[in-house]
Amino acid sequence: MCRLAVDKTSDWLMVDPWEAMQKEYSPTAKVLDHVDKIINHDYGGIDIGDGTKRPVRIALLAGADLIHTMSTPGVWSEQDLDHILGKYGVGFCLLYTSD
Repeated sequence: MCRLAVDKTSDWLMVDPWEAMQKEYSPTAKVLDHVDKIINHDYGGIDIGDGTKRPVRIALLAGADLIHTMSTPGVWSEQDLDHILGKYGVGFCLLYTSD
């Protein structure tokens, strides 16, 4: 369904079913490594409009609920947190609604 939506509406978005096709749980650090490999290594980065490519910065976009779990003991491995925060970084997403 996601692939169909992207194919019909965007020429710059892509859908990668890799994580969903894994037989076991995939830690977030491993998923980010996969995305980095596909975009920056396999594709050689992104086309900047003149036919040349440049690498892109991969980051984890997360809501406050997920960010909060990063300080909860036992939820994330320390090694994965070091890898995610050290290599990729986190973008924080905060949604505010007024009733």
